[in-house]
Order: sequence, then structure tokens, then C-alpha cells
Amino acid sequence: MLDPTKTTLPKQWASEFAMALRSRDVTGAAIGDALREAEAYCADSGQAPLEAFGPAAAYADSLTDLPTAAAHTSWAARIAPSALGLAGLTLALPTFDAWRAGRSVQLPLGGLVTLLVIAATVTVFLVWPRTFRRAVPFLILVSLGMWGSVSATALLQQPVATLPTVPSALVAAGALIGSGIWQMRTLDMDVIVDPLGPTPRPGRGFLLLTAWLLPIGTLVAMGIAMFAPVR
Repeated sequence: MLDPTKTTLPKQWASEFAMALRSRDVTGAAIGDALREAEAYCADSGQAPLEAFGPAAAYADSLTDLPTAAAHTSWAARIAPSALGLAGLTLALPTFDAWRAGRSVQLPLGGLVTLLVIAATVTVFLVWPRTFRRAVPFLILVSLGMWGSVSATALLQQPVATLPTVPSALVAAGALIGSGIWQMRTLDMDVIVDPLGPTPRPGRGFLLLTAWLLPIGTLVAMGIAMFAPVR
């Protein structure tokens, strides 16, 4: 795997260049080739990349012949597994609280708002991938999404729906397991490949952790909730 910040190119230029290519779904192998070619040219000419190629994003856009990944996959198909897992997480936690308290499931308004905020944030990145070309807008958008989620969860506790516990648990488990299986079938770890080094192969453990991150996170949240008073 090639880390853009580990080349001899200036870190900011190299990072923006790699992120701009990523925003166009350029393959990891092609990004690695482009980085090394820019690095070699600057080393031979003695020029800085800004002088030789111009702004990183503009130069990335000029490389129109680079191969792209997942060109056949719509943004809806790419967001669907995560959306399913988030729906399962949103239902699983109040269902777990209801089981501990021996009552029906009460879905809080904050949980639903959190789900919508997270889904909207992810959708922005998929529909308008150029949003994360620069670190500052990327961090601002993520921070706003996290702030909105935490605020909604903390402030909007009033229930908006009451559901039976057992069916809710089955639906939540089905959504979480389904999202993990779906991710396993569609996950493509297209890392940036260094043409001067060995081709990286993500370990099975890393792939499993990535695909099952939401189900695992749900179990961890339930484990933490066991130490909280029953509500």
C-alpha cells in the first residue's frame, strides 16, 4: 500500500491529488502509478509539483484516461448495506433497553433523527464525492454530522413509536446480519498500490472487521449499556 504522504512529494499536494483521484473512483493501482510518475518527474526536473503540474485537484482532473473502479455500481447500491446496518443499529439499542426493562420498545425521536443525519452525511459523500477533495470541508461535514447526531440523541428522547420486543429484536438482528453479509459480498478494498513494491492484500481479519463493523459496534454498545441503570 502506498501512503501519499510518504512520497517525496509535498504532503498536502500529494494528499489532495490522491483524494481528487479517489473522488472520481480511479483505481488504487492507477493512483499509485500517477503518484510515482509525478514524484519521478519532479525528481528529474527539480521542480515542485505545484510548479510542474499546477494545483493538485486540477491536475487530477486533467488525467481523464485513468481507469476507474465500480463504474457500474450506482450510489444507491453502494450506500444500501451501510444504510441497512444503521437501521438495524437504530432499532437494536432501544430494543435491548426494552428487553432489560421488560416493556415494549419505544423508538426515540433522537434515534430516528440520528439515523437520518448519518444517512444524509454518507449520501453527500457518495452523490457529491468531490466534497472530500480537501481535508477542511471533509472534517467540517463530518463534525457537523457527529454534532447533529449526538445532540439529537441527547435532547430528543420522546418516543415516536411503540413496538413489540420480540419482532423488533428479530428485525434488528436481520438488518445487522444482512448488512454484514451484503458488505462481505460487495466490499472492494481498492487500496492505493505502490508500483515499486509488492501488491498489498488485505488480511481476512481486516475484511471481516470492515464488513461487520456495524454489527460488532452494536454488540459493544449493548455491552456498555449493561452497566447503565435500567430505564
